[in-house]
Amino acid sequence: MKPQVEKTKLIKIQIWIVVGSFLFTLLFEFMSGRRFFSDYFISIFLLMIAQIEIYGWIGKRMLEKLEYNSVREFTRIVLVKLVMFYVLVILISICLFVMVGVLSSVVDGIDPMIFIRNILWSESRGFILGSGIGLLLGSVIFFVAQLFSAIRRMQKLQEEKLIYQYQTLKNQVNPHFLFNSLNTLSTLVHTDADLADEFIQKLASTYRYVLDHNQQVLVQIEEELRFVQSYFYLHQLRGKEKFRLNIDADIPEKLFVLPVSIQLLVENALKHNAATNEKPLVINISADTDGYIRVSNNKQAMQTLEHSTGTGLNNLAERVRQICGRDLVLRETYDEFTVKIPIMESDESRNR
Repeated sequence: MKPQVEKTKLIKIQIWIVVGSFLFTLLFEFMSGRRFFSDYFISIFLLMIAQIEIYGWIGKRMLEKLEYNSVREFTRIVLVKLVMFYVLVILISICLFVMVGVLSSVVDGIDPMIFIRNILWSESRGFILGSGIGLLLGSVIFFVAQLFSAIRRMQKLQEEKLIYQYQTLKNQVNPHFLFNSLNTLSTLVHTDADLADEFIQKLASTYRYVLDHNQQVLVQIEEELRFVQSYFYLHQLRGKEKFRLNIDADIPEKLFVLPVSIQLLVENALKHNAATNEKPLVINISADTDGYIRVSNNKQAMQTLEHSTGTGLNNLAERVRQICGRDLVLRETYDEFTVKIPIMESDESRNR
């Protein structure tokens, strides 16, 4: 979200907090028969604002990052957290009310123990009861809103998954790529039978990987890198010394990434850069300390520029955002293009 939009949203929330607190205080004063806009009115009004700010902060920390596989699991997780939240804020509400009451007694020169002894038999019962009911209604409304948001998110995620699977299959079962591979194979069959056999195995493993993993959300990095090496081998065999792939040995291979994600970045580099024996295209794959896999290549403009819609990277970026909760990082300089994709520690909570 853009900073200005975020700032405007926060201002609107603060306005609603003030207006809501004012209306609630008016209602409380009316029900208790007190005079409007007294010192007590101002105390309750300020107390309401403080409570809402504190409760909003607590609620955000408890509910801002929820991992779930289904709407049913979301419902269970949120209900548990809402019960914890409700109990916690009721206790805080009582503590704040007692603190304000004691301070008011001290300011008025009244023994604070009188307020404490009578707290359950005075108008404080109405405040505590009203706060409890208000918080309960607010929690229910919040839960329903979050439930509908979760349903929409799951639907969008499923749509993105189907689009991603289709794009992956379409890109990998590419007639142009397959034609070139078969053409290379036809030549090898007559010149080097052993190399032709190895080429067939690499070609088969490339397509097998796509078909085997098109239903998975995450795969181990070592599997993805084996797939990338097989895919790159098919290009390198045709291009001889024109293409080079360097994979860092320190990459945490037991962690997880999106399937076909690293390969897509390698393919993107091969597709949009020129390569010759004198000026080879060099692709480097390494791990960053901030939890990302880095795929970078030297930029070498092609004589005939291919029109690029950016659909592949855009789809991958949206998929990364939905699954990993982080953004794909793109950096471009005069002579280098780099894309960083997030590493996930586990796929247990992500396979859907």
